[in-house]
Amino acid sequence: MRSLVIWLCLCVDVSEGWGKVGHEIVGNLAYELLSKEAKSAVDDLLDVEVLKESETTMGAVASWADKVRFTSEFHWTTPLHYVDIRDVDMKDGCVSPEKCHFEYKRDCTHDMCAVAAISDISSLLTSHLRGKSQLNKITKKQALKFLIHFIGDIHQPLHVSRQSDRGGNEIHVSLPIKTTKVLYHERDGTIIPQANLHSVWDDLMIDYALSRQEVLPHHKNQQKRIMLFQKSIQNKFLTPHFISHVACKKVRGNVTCPSLWAQESLHLALTEAYEDEHGAQIISGTKLSMEYYTSRLEIIQQQLATAAVRLANTLEAIYGDPDHIILETRSQTLALL
Repeated sequence: MRSLVIWLCLCVDVSEGWGKVGHEIVGNLAYELLSKEAKSAVDDLLDVEVLKESETTMGAVASWADKVRFTSEFHWTTPLHYVDIRDVDMKDGCVSPEKCHFEYKRDCTHDMCAVAAISDISSLLTSHLRGKSQLNKITKKQALKFLIHFIGDIHQPLHVSRQSDRGGNEIHVSLPIKTTKVLYHERDGTIIPQANLHSVWDDLMIDYALSRQEVLPHHKNQQKRIMLFQKSIQNKFLTPHFISHVACKKVRGNVTCPSLWAQESLHLALTEAYEDEHGAQIISGTKLSMEYYTSRLEIIQQQLATAAVRLANTLEAIYGDPDHIILETRSQTLALL
């Protein structure tokens, strides 16, 4: 068992990718896909006492891993939130999806990346339920909260992207909209909002989508906006065909499915995040267009839904009902663990 499992067993509980809203949506959508048995197991373990209007127990804890990584106990988990594609070691860099691929040995050194974390935690929780290991409740709770978060993270395209620009954090762009979450700079007498590309995908496009949700009579009710945005994703994507399509069907070892998910995210990073709507590379100083925002928002919604399905499949395999029909690939997911 890798270092993740060892550290989880040693650390104390600290109560409490995508940004907070994105992770909450992944947790909420996944929770609604679970069987009664899996929901009950998750509810008992997470033991969330107070929920906001838009939250499920999984949505409520989905951002916990982001908060605790800034503590001394969990700072070591920071590399587990992403996969750095080591493009500095590549002759031609990492620009073309035909030439740049995720490679576990190169991009997950010492098993410290999101791919390894998902595999390790899933195995840890499954081994405990099968009686192969003994875990106290604090460790089980921590492990589940990390798993919920890391499966969300690996589906944010810029969480599986170039090490050289730190997943878009070093690419500073101008935005087509006003927002209170970014810096403003003056150019030719015009005040222009600016941010890094990573934050655009983590938070800002989702915030834009929320701002466009019509909420009456309380137009500033954030919880209502989240619920409407979440419902639109649910209606558009979470069909039986979509659920079957995004399920992992190639199980040949512990890291196979998370590795495939990482490769999918890298492909989207290269073709959708790092390129504008005309196929040009986005570099520092680029002004993003509204067309970029609206077209990429569709990708974000798709990835939130995909993460939810795969999270639900994983948890159903660990905690759930073997006859639960909405998650038809439970036996395949179980083989992964």
